[in-house]
Amino acid sequence: LVDDCNDCSSPDNFNSGQDDCGDCYGGNAAQDCAGVCYGDSLVDDCNDCSSPDNFNSGQDDCGDCYGGNAAQDCAGVCYGDSLVDDCNDCSSPDNFNSGQDDCGVCYGDGWSCVETEIEVTYSSDQPIAGFQFNVSGPAVLSASGGAAAEAGFTVSTSETVVLGFSFTGATIPAGDGLLTTLLVLGDTTEFSISNEVLSDSDGATLDTSVDGNGLVYCSADDDADDICDGLDDCVGAYDDCGDCNGGNAAQDCAGVCYGDSLVDDCNDCSSPDNFNSGQDDCGDCYGGNADDLGCGCDEPAPSGCDSTCGSTLEDDDCGVCGGDGTTCLASLSLDVNSFNATEGTVEVHYDFGGSVAGFQFDITGLALTGGSGGAAEDAGFTVSAGGTTAIGFSFTGGSIPAGSGLLTVLSFSDVTGGTTELSLGNFGAVTDASGSTYDATTSGSIDHGDPDCSGDYYGSALVDDCNDCSSPDNFNSGQDDCGDCYGGN
Repeated sequence: LVDDCNDCSSPDNFNSGQDDCGDCYGGNAAQDCAGVCYGDSLVDDCNDCSSPDNFNSGQDDCGDCYGGNAAQDCAGVCYGDSLVDDCNDCSSPDNFNSGQDDCGVCYGDGWSCVETEIEVTYSSDQPIAGFQFNVSGPAVLSASGGAAAEAGFTVSTSETVVLGFSFTGATIPAGDGLLTTLLVLGDTTEFSISNEVLSDSDGATLDTSVDGNGLVYCSADDDADDICDGLDDCVGAYDDCGDCNGGNAAQDCAGVCYGDSLVDDCNDCSSPDNFNSGQDDCGDCYGGNADDLGCGCDEPAPSGCDSTCGSTLEDDDCGVCGGDGTTCLASLSLDVNSFNATEGTVEVHYDFGGSVAGFQFDITGLALTGGSGGAAEDAGFTVSAGGTTAIGFSFTGGSIPAGSGLLTVLSFSDVTGGTTELSLGNFGAVTDASGSTYDATTSGSIDHGDPDCSGDYYGSALVDDCNDCSSPDNFNSGQDDCGDCYGGN
């Protein structure tokens, strides 16, 4: 029969031309590397036949085929340069052996190689023929110098014991100072001396104590001043004049040693130059010149607000002695008759009880633009006006003298409200050159009436037949030629 490959085949050889994938003479070309017909397995970078989900599974973390991560350094970095150092730490080259202290000891305290000199002192009122003491803390390496070396002592040391004596019978004289200098190895923070012994030339052991890093022997201290009597220049006490047991007998009445002060007529201790200085001008001791009330001893006191003898003056309401009560008053007023809506100006008048160095006030209902003229300009003031606030002052320190008249003429660009009033507002004031504020009052009010239909005060616009707000020149401009509003003819 003719089979599926179009071959004439016997029954035993039917479709023998087909490969394992059923392709005629395909040579199994449709098989993947795993022998699966039309499968998706491929040979990966390790020459393994792998499915897509397992592709290159033979590579280690460094991408080496079956490398077992041998290319990683001790920090797990592929082809890195970290190594295990002498402290068994995994370290980079820049941090190699960072666990070692300054002595090269892994995680040590840095003391094992440190040598330190420690001075051991002495204080004794008897000659010293020998000494011995134990050392705790660092190990003792040697001892040298000090009074022991000067006396020709042989000083022997072990790690914990120091022994000093003379083969010739020499002694260290009574006194105090440096006994010997120890060279020690290790941490000195716990250094201490114990089991201390001093001996005299007879071989007797002296009752010795330790004070810090020193050996102390005292045969007697009758005055309990921590200085042995044998070494004490004064057994007893120095007084304030430095005299031993002097009892301050050399002090004068002021407590000055060998001074010349004396007790004067006011029972004060006084120097010769200041004798009887406690007396006042009336000769009374510490009288505070109470008998002189300002006009001489036993005379009546000054009176009046000017504190002069015989005065009857009083302070007025402004705090001015003998004043008329007007020097602290100031008033500002808006001149209604000067208002000019066309030119945009209005005058402000003043009445000042004293000289004025600056002023600030508010004007409502007007869009202020500036100020000029009047006493403010005469005094060299700069008058600034904007919004509703006017400010006037002098850059050169000028002032407006006390009096009354035209302060300034304000200019404005628009009337913004139905009423214009002058007030101090929240921050207004009238001040003098020292910054003191006058007791100021304000007055003046202008009624602008109602605005026209466009919102302009003093405007001429009217509502026309088309219900439009129009100027006279444009009245009924909304009507067409037939007189219809917006009819478009």
